[in-house]
Amino acid sequence: MTKRNTGRFILAVITLIVLLFGWKYRVLGWIVPAAMGAGVLGVILFGNRFVCGHLCPRGAFLDIFVSKAAAKKSAPEFVHGPALKITVLVGFAAFFFFNLYKLPDYSLLPVLFWKMCLITTLIGLLLAFFINERAWCMICPIGTFEGFLRRENKLLHVGGGCISCGKCDKTCPTKIKPGGFKGGRITHLNCIACGQCKNVCPVKVIK
Repeated sequence: MTKRNTGRFILAVITLIVLLFGWKYRVLGWIVPAAMGAGVLGVILFGNRFVCGHLCPRGAFLDIFVSKAAAKKSAPEFVHGPALKITVLVGFAAFFFFNLYKLPDYSLLPVLFWKMCLITTLIGLLLAFFINERAWCMICPIGTFEGFLRRENKLLHVGGGCISCGKCDKTCPTKIKPGGFKGGRITHLNCIACGQCKNVCPVKVIK
């Protein structure tokens, strides 16, 4: 097992522990905002959704524990579009602040974070079984926020030497068809900068 795979396995196990025991051991709930903050910090530092593709605990959980049972379909176009992303972002922000207002004691704040993690993971599992394991990443509120903060010069570039073999399209976890961006940057909001397209490119034109 490579260092990257070992790290992602650890992240996946951490996610599972938070989901199973976060309601009882409140300190685990703080892992949720820490992961969210890491995503935002990542896009500031790297200019793309690098954290989504490499360091996201839930992404690792979906890849390692869910992928084998998940469907392998492309998402409907409306899932890829910005309208649903913004709706989910606003909806979860409203959910958080409404429940924050209702909290009788701020010591329960980590439980609220756990509850949000549980709800979004259940949605992620549902989407995985009907679309694919990374379908949640297409509408993730933090991912959407990161998508709007990306810097174009930090996005993956598909060189003009692309031979249109389709290998990158097949391996892309969010099914955005990187090959369609031949000669330019992969500007799709659902690109999580995982580099899988780059790794399978036979002519090494994705950089």
